[in-house]
Amino acid sequence: MKTTYDHALSFVSCKKHTFKIGFSLKKITVQTNGLFYITRGSAVVSINGVKHHIEPGTSILLDSNATIEIGATIMNEIHFYYLKYRNIPASNLDETSSFNMISLQIIAQARVISLLEKISEKVSDDPYISWLRKQSLLYELLYVISKNKAIQEKNKNSPIKLTIDYMIKHSEEQLAISDLARLAFMTQSSFCRAFKRETGLTPSGYLRNLRVAQAKDMLKTSSYSIKDVARTVGIADELYFSRLFKNSEGISPTIYRKKYEPRIAIFSDLFLQDHLLALGIKPVAAPCFPTECPTETGFPKYLENQLQGTKRLNAEIPLDLQDGLTMEPHFLLKLNDRNNNDNNNEVLIHTDTKIIHFDRFLNWKDYQRFIAKVVGREVLAENVIKDIGKVEQMAKDKLKKITRNGKWTIMRILKDRILIHGVTGHPISDLIYEGLGFQCDDRLNYSSCRNYSVDEMVELNPERIIILWSEQESLDDLFENPLWLELQAVKKNHIYIPESFAWDPWGPSGRRYIINECVKYFQERYL
Repeated sequence: MKTTYDHALSFVSCKKHTFKIGFSLKKITVQTNGLFYITRGSAVVSINGVKHHIEPGTSILLDSNATIEIGATIMNEIHFYYLKYRNIPASNLDETSSFNMISLQIIAQARVISLLEKISEKVSDDPYISWLRKQSLLYELLYVISKNKAIQEKNKNSPIKLTIDYMIKHSEEQLAISDLARLAFMTQSSFCRAFKRETGLTPSGYLRNLRVAQAKDMLKTSSYSIKDVARTVGIADELYFSRLFKNSEGISPTIYRKKYEPRIAIFSDLFLQDHLLALGIKPVAAPCFPTECPTETGFPKYLENQLQGTKRLNAEIPLDLQDGLTMEPHFLLKLNDRNNNDNNNEVLIHTDTKIIHFDRFLNWKDYQRFIAKVVGREVLAENVIKDIGKVEQMAKDKLKKITRNGKWTIMRILKDRILIHGVTGHPISDLIYEGLGFQCDDRLNYSSCRNYSVDEMVELNPERIIILWSEQESLDDLFENPLWLELQAVKKNHIYIPESFAWDPWGPSGRRYIINECVKYFQERYL
């Protein structure tokens, strides 16, 4: 049956755009039919609530009233053309020939870019002549995309396509051309000719490109070493992988990773650089505590080596935004807190810096997930959280003989008061009680911390006490108090004072350090 297409397309506009690093597009509804064509960069785009990965060569066709949303472009800029046109509603079109797709990876990329360049250029001083020319180019462009789609539909179940799908799923394995040919039920020579005819590449060339593409994603989104990246994509020899990568991209894997690593400054009174380092990103500026932290840098000793070259921001005084902005970061993570100077003149902020304000979380995992979302490394964050969970469980098993004996109280001794932690609501409580299995005194069933006087502490009369973060002078004053000697924990010598000044439970490295030190302390003295 012959089909008649009673519809028309009307050109509206075509412009080239760039989304800078840090840009995000909140959900919008497009008013006309449109075509997005990506020429550079990558991101995840939500279209009508469905997420799609876009990269160079991706074509996105949108009907009017479609919704589109793009998260913050953390790793790279996105360059794209946006072409608008109008047509009669799709109900008037033959279903088999309309654009019933949202996104498509274009094979004929050079021709599509050439057409978009011509459409976006000035054609004539006469508006009508210009419109007619762009109208004809619009039809030619949609013809190329339609033909591209038809070819891909035709070939989607071809032996070559099925072989490519197998290569993608098993790229980390040692794939022999002879084995791939057998999968396609072809001789090796016939397979190689057919493969090149359909893809423009030899099977080995396609596999190399596939592995390099996977390596690029890993270098941008993970903290794996170059050697581990090479092994993960199926290349055992790190030197060969580096040569292959450089031949493809023009730069080494190490330089590529640095090129796409976002520049981030941490503006808070917490060591949030710990969370960032766990995601494979070194901040350009981060908080330090020169007098409180017992190191020359003011950074915890377990983070010092990783933070070489990071600008130190003294968090013991009100922080000044300009101190962090001198490093020209892409992002400045600013914790809303009394220690941050809210009177900073943000008009002076470097134009390429995006400030991300956020409030405090009660759980270290929430900080890890929040920062991971900013840098687009959510999967890696979940792996970090799982890894720390395994470390906690191993330590819990080692400490069972200690933790099962009696009820425990965590306290910090200050000059004028005693700070006692509740069962939850603070990362050190969560780590010691839940993570390591110490049994909390049943009466401490509140969240976070509370102030106690010496008299109130005597009334509490804890059975076992862990003292953290306390100055020796404050300890001496308390130990000389006669009331202290009346406590059952003192009489039974159940007072535990590990060297805890470097303990910071807010991040994964800090928690790992505390766990190791805690196990070492109790094993050496009491097991």
